[in-house]
Amino acid sequence: MELDSMNRASPSLDEACESLLLLLREPLSSSGCSSQVRAALRRVDDACGPSLATRTKFAKSQPQLLRAAIRFLTLKRSPAQRATIMGSLARCRCPQCLMYMALEYTEDAPDEAFVLNPKFMTHFIGTFTTLLSLVLVDLTRGRFRNGKSDKSSDAQPWPLEPNDLLPYGMKVSIEGFSGWASGNYGYEPHILQLVGKVASFHLPFCQEVVKPPYKLSAILPLQQLENAMKRYADPSRGDLTERATEFESEVRLASNILQDLGLAIQSNVFFTVDSKRTLSVFKRLLEHLSRLPISRDIFADMIPQFEDYVVIAQSHVDEDEGRIPQLGELLSRITLPSEDDPKEGYNMMVIARRGGCWNISCTADSEGLRTPLCAQCDLIRYCSKRVSASQS
Repeated sequence: MELDSMNRASPSLDEACESLLLLLREPLSSSGCSSQVRAALRRVDDACGPSLATRTKFAKSQPQLLRAAIRFLTLKRSPAQRATIMGSLARCRCPQCLMYMALEYTEDAPDEAFVLNPKFMTHFIGTFTTLLSLVLVDLTRGRFRNGKSDKSSDAQPWPLEPNDLLPYGMKVSIEGFSGWASGNYGYEPHILQLVGKVASFHLPFCQEVVKPPYKLSAILPLQQLENAMKRYADPSRGDLTERATEFESEVRLASNILQDLGLAIQSNVFFTVDSKRTLSVFKRLLEHLSRLPISRDIFADMIPQFEDYVVIAQSHVDEDEGRIPQLGELLSRITLPSEDDPKEGYNMMVIARRGGCWNISCTADSEGLRTPLCAQCDLIRYCSKRVSASQS
């Protein structure tokens, strides 16, 4: 029998999943404690294993947990309700856990400091957004899973249909996601990553996300990138290396939604809602990334991506200000792939081929993957022959 650091028996996988299922369904009625929840989360982490295939297989094997998780995350709640839920989940109810929690998380009184502990909530939220994302990424866009005649209704694969994917509907789900993504605890980038995966899989949801007021497609991603920089600069959140590792992860998660939306549907709302602020954020992000005290190999793939975002944001600032830059200035903004890095060049070609209309003056609302390829290069796309001809 396994024992945790408190010399108590660790839960079996079935016990862990059952306890987490009850928490998701009734987060305010649990009689457990935070250390028991963490033990259940660790058991799920262990079951997922190190490989993507193992994690995806495990995620698919837990349809009840997936359905409870998506309901938990998409139900519209007030800030006070979310705070009450977080307090209920994170507060310890076992006297023997108090000293352990104080040593692990804070030097303050655990009753006061642990109620809204960011690390606990990041682990909790991140576990379920990851499981949901793994399943969606493994599916073909728009192709829901088939029901199984030998399975009961609650054991059917997830998701079977749009109402199974978003049980409260798209508008309520957007409000529910937005509520969880509006804070500053550290788990919000996980919510944004899941939103991107849902949008990439289900085009109608993506189309709804990129409509005004652009909370999930522009305002909140930008806000969370700024929050990530603030958390990184806060020395109270741990030593520099620890903060750098968390910063890299948060930035990657929060920025993934831009790629997911861009590949799912032609949309530049992120760069147009507040172009000057967007430009400033990505310039500062590049500055932070260039100085991170961790191995550059961990985040090297983000550098060219953010350099491209700076170019796009700058072009929108120029347009807003009625400024037409000279050709030399435009060329100086573009970072070409290294001749010694064919992988980077190949990735740029993949993005180009999967992207939408390449006529930057085109305002048509076109879906990237269904936009015709250029007849001459068979690489980039235009939404119509007329738009393509205007670029010739």
